[in-house]
Amino acid sequence: MKAPSSSKHWMPFAYAWRKTLNKKKGTALANRLIERAQSRYAALYSSQIKLSTRMLQLHHERVLLPALAMYQALRDEGENRETALETTENLFSIEIKSIKRFIELVGRMPFFFKLVRALIHPVMKVVFPQEGWKAEWIDEIPQIIAFNIRGCVYFETLSAYGAPELGTIFCALDNFVFDEVSPYIRWERTQTIARGGEFCDFRFYPGETNDAGR
Repeated sequence: MKAPSSSKHWMPFAYAWRKTLNKKKGTALANRLIERAQSRYAALYSSQIKLSTRMLQLHHERVLLPALAMYQALRDEGENRETALETTENLFSIEIKSIKRFIELVGRMPFFFKLVRALIHPVMKVVFPQEGWKAEWIDEIPQIIAFNIRGCVYFETLSAYGAPELGTIFCALDNFVFDEVSPYIRWERTQTIARGGEFCDFRFYPGETNDAGR
């Protein structure tokens, strides 16, 4: 039997999300949500906006479209905007726990701040390229790691799909990853584009036990 067209493009995280939703919302509702989200993901994938680089396309297909599909499925099932955002954020936070655990492990090293300062430029260049995240680096203060994002492809793309509010969950996920991730580094933020700010500010300071700035 030929598979239905909606199965050509499987939604990332569907299996793990089903397990989480089973626990939180019950099997029947979880199944409906995953089916709705899968159908929406397949439709979005087939008509997706084409972005300028392969890395941006990967972010689009593996992060933005699954988030949008699940958020829309939750709204279709009657959840209000705030609850749907909270549920979608929670699903992603579970997915990135392994990333946070890895950073926490490396963050036990006393030279962690210096390591981050050495790696952040090349990592940003590859994983969050300038074409999607217009980074403005503030390098004249060597004691801190500081940059502003003046353009965010996540917020821009979600806005194009009519769901700019969904961008706020990724702001929250930054906090989830970086808050208290190491005693040797301190993370601060005052504004984000998705929350109405002029830009997204990223500030990393040496932790209280760190001598990186001396």
